[in-house]
Amino acid sequence: MNRNILCPTCAVEFEQKHGDGTQHPGEHVKYVKGLVKHNPCTKDRLTHCDHCDVLIPLATPCVAMTIYTDHGAQPYEPWEHENILQICSGCYDNITTGKKHP
Repeated sequence: MNRNILCPTCAVEFEQKHGDGTQHPGEHVKYVKGLVKHNPCTKDRLTHCDHCDVLIPLATPCVAMTIYTDHGAQPYEPWEHENILQICSGCYDNITTGKKHP
């Protein structure tokens, strides 16, 4: 299983590259959109994008991405709530692109 916190720019790149994982049988990609919480696992309690290493300030948009397989040694377990405050896709899009929430 691969777990990442991504900035909005990298999240778009990864979603275009990996989609939902259906191109590979048994592989899944889960995206959870939200706002950054303090990171208790780092010395400075700050969160950086796991792809480009840019600082993602507290309460700004990010995406938690998990890549996992049906046959992996470690099954998927929810973890996103530890790092982000989940928000709906419409609210996320409104914040990141200015598109109005439906």
